[in-house]
Amino acid sequence: MDIFVYKNPNEPTLMEQGEILNNIDSKMWIERYRDAGEFTLIAPISSQIRVKCPIGSFISHTNTREIMVVENHEINDDSTSEAIVTVTGRSLETVLENRIAGSNKTFPVSGQVVDLTLAANYTQQQAVTLINTYVGTAALIDDDDAIPHIIALTDMPNQGSNEARTFKRDTVYKLLKDLLVIDNLGIKVMRYGVGSTYDRTWTQLVIHQGKSIDSSKAVFSIAEGGIETADYLYSNKNVKNAALVTSKWFELTVKNWNGTYNGYARRMLYIDASDLDQQYTTQPTGSLATSIQQMLTIRGQSAIQAHNAKTVLNPKALDKAHIPVFRRDYDVGDVLFVGPNMMRVSEYVEIEDDKGDAGYPTFTDPGDLNV
Repeated sequence: MDIFVYKNPNEPTLMEQGEILNNIDSKMWIERYRDAGEFTLIAPISSQIRVKCPIGSFISHTNTREIMVVENHEINDDSTSEAIVTVTGRSLETVLENRIAGSNKTFPVSGQVVDLTLAANYTQQQAVTLINTYVGTAALIDDDDAIPHIIALTDMPNQGSNEARTFKRDTVYKLLKDLLVIDNLGIKVMRYGVGSTYDRTWTQLVIHQGKSIDSSKAVFSIAEGGIETADYLYSNKNVKNAALVTSKWFELTVKNWNGTYNGYARRMLYIDASDLDQQYTTQPTGSLATSIQQMLTIRGQSAIQAHNAKTVLNPKALDKAHIPVFRRDYDVGDVLFVGPNMMRVSEYVEIEDDKGDAGYPTFTDPGDLNV
């Protein structure tokens, strides 16, 4: 796992001029389906890692297309040994925490402030629009708000839910994650390489749902010889498939997308969403009432998705001749067989230190499958 840092002094988000980081004692690199990936590098202070890999810089490694942002330097120093530097950070899409949805206007603005609305479209297309509205010069009023050389797209067909959605102001990253959870979508970073839609000056934020991997190509199974031991946890203790959502002025129920859970199978969740309309002293009507109810629906959908995970814990891969190879046979977000069940790869952890190197996936229930 050769870690490198981008060193473009004039355009830091133009991902080029990489430099390999040497003398690192320990490396951990985690890629995730929807949540932010993260990394940890541990090196002696004599490695000059603080200088070579400054806070705010971008790193990747030679086996991945993902890019991560350096966020922290921690120094552990004592009198008996050389100081140790721990460098940590998260995946590139977290820069969207530094953009506020609702800020793309000519200010000052007078009159009643209204909530944000995304026009009716498929969820993946709304996610692309949300990102590009706040990072691309084409849509921005203030070009200084742009994050150059970053663009969002989706490789998904038009499928899933399709409706207008309304949000309260928040970070673009927070609203993006709220959108992705509705249809169980993921986001991945793709630096320039084979299959890039744009030229080498662009880094892509791709909204996706993974691929369905044929069982002849990738199976994690004790019977197939790929797993020595595995602890399977199948539990419906926390599963919910419908929600009662209540605000100050409205109350409604939300059901999962396929709507098949009735009678004994229905598992309700209660959500207090009074923060969405508590500021109003009289009951909202008209378009304002409609937008509040849309936000209640999104709140319910997000909560249901968050309560629908089955997890396979600690599959220990032994026979590398039979084990599927990460990034060759499958990737984060893909759906494949783990034992007798179809599961989604929700994260993959790579570790390299003086004991050698290792990598292992984590699997979760794939939800309603469209892959």
